[in-house]
Amino acid sequence: MTHPFALRVEPVLARDLADAAAGIVHDPLWMLTRQWQLGEFQGENASSPVKVDVFTAERELAHADSDASLADVPPEVLVEAEEDDWWTLGRRLRLGRVIADDLGLDPDGDEWLMADPPPPYDLVAPAWDGRAMWRSGTLVIDIGVLPEIPPEPAPTWVAEELIYRKDAVFTADGVALNLRPHRGGRLDWYSIDAEGVPAQPMPASHEHPPVAPARIQYPGMPRSGVWEIEDRESDVGGMAPDAARTATAIMTALFFSHRDEWFDIPVSGSAGTTSRIVWITVTDSFGEPFESGFEADGTPVGPSGLHPPGELVMTARDPLSWGVFRTVGLSPGELILWQAVDRPLEGEVIERVQFGVDDQSNIVWAVERRLEQRDPPPVPPGDEESIIPAAPSDLTRGQGYHYVPGQGGQAHWIPYTMTGDGEPRGLVRRRLMDLSVYPPRRFPAASARVLVGDGDDGRRIGESVVPIDGLQVERRWMLARDAVGAPHLWVQRRREPLFSPPARTLRFDVAAPTDAP
Repeated sequence: MTHPFALRVEPVLARDLADAAAGIVHDPLWMLTRQWQLGEFQGENASSPVKVDVFTAERELAHADSDASLADVPPEVLVEAEEDDWWTLGRRLRLGRVIADDLGLDPDGDEWLMADPPPPYDLVAPAWDGRAMWRSGTLVIDIGVLPEIPPEPAPTWVAEELIYRKDAVFTADGVALNLRPHRGGRLDWYSIDAEGVPAQPMPASHEHPPVAPARIQYPGMPRSGVWEIEDRESDVGGMAPDAARTATAIMTALFFSHRDEWFDIPVSGSAGTTSRIVWITVTDSFGEPFESGFEADGTPVGPSGLHPPGELVMTARDPLSWGVFRTVGLSPGELILWQAVDRPLEGEVIERVQFGVDDQSNIVWAVERRLEQRDPPPVPPGDEESIIPAAPSDLTRGQGYHYVPGQGGQAHWIPYTMTGDGEPRGLVRRRLMDLSVYPPRRFPAASARVLVGDGDDGRRIGESVVPIDGLQVERRWMLARDAVGAPHLWVQRRREPLFSPPARTLRFDVAAPTDAP
């Protein structure tokens, strides 16, 4: 007898699978008429490109102040360099010792000694400052004992805006290129404009070897075939930035609706130039060529779909100046190519200054968080006597009050207030007084290079430069190598946002409670 739990039902495989795989349509005429109604028979030549012939024209890029070619030197080195970059702390101490030995200077009480060099140079004794000795104007220094000292670079940092900006910082065969507001870090093609300069005619073009286009691939790309199996983990909208952003949503819709119609055409170019495609011939799989380019006078020729965006794009209302990879002042489709810094070595932060709007105190603060690679020391105690009374010991008794002119100030908190009447609107750097001691003493003046600058530079900043959430400016050493392997060392200033601004509670004319007499 068979146990009932041992029974099971098994399917019997049919030998002929033709019916299951046939996909029989019961009313093919209805489907054909429906396709006709939806316009699915209005096809066109949708073949794939198989060969591309490209003609390009180039302009040579150069640094306007030094005539340095950008074929080898990264642009960040030329843009972000500031004065005294060559005078590293090691060079200052080493050359200071050479100058002192050559002149036979006595270290006792000499004015060219560095008071307190940061670690690890705090072990150097005596710490002669070669930079101060070189610029003194009073010491007769033998040039033969020193290496060749390069000229100081032309700074592009605008202290009033806390940003890098300069007109005509680069040239491209007679076209002046302006540096846009640059926050520090990687310098790309969109950081440059030639606003106000008419586009110069392109030089003679040259032909590139034929190339084979390939379909664009990107993470999360949907499959191009109908029967291909999708990866359920792939989500193009999940790539950074997140799918909630408008730009990502537009890109997602665009790529999903044209998933197999985007092709990548490799075009070679030289670093340190501006490159533009002046003529392109695309041959499809049917052997039919499609040509597009520009005449000598700049008139476009061929299908508009192969042309780069021009000066103006027609919209529903008015023409709009818009374009992808568009540099104002250059020809449409002319792209800036240069040797960007690739994975530079970042040194320790030299300075860190935080800016913030303090609504309670009605002040814009600039807080020196780090100076000379160290946290700034507090103000050492002096002969002043604190006039802030001790808190009352018994809160049930009557209280007395002691007058305090002001309290809440702290060293290295630099206030900025609005300019006075008759002056251009802006914020001017001030200096706090410590009114909680008698006699009152002045807090140390601003010493960060970001705030002080050269001469009067840095005393003012624009009214709308500091956002409500605050910002932070850091100075740090950067080391990178160019295309030929030569090292480049410079100090970079990097502007970054803050999540919350620094703030303090300043109080003046305070009645401080104390024990009743």
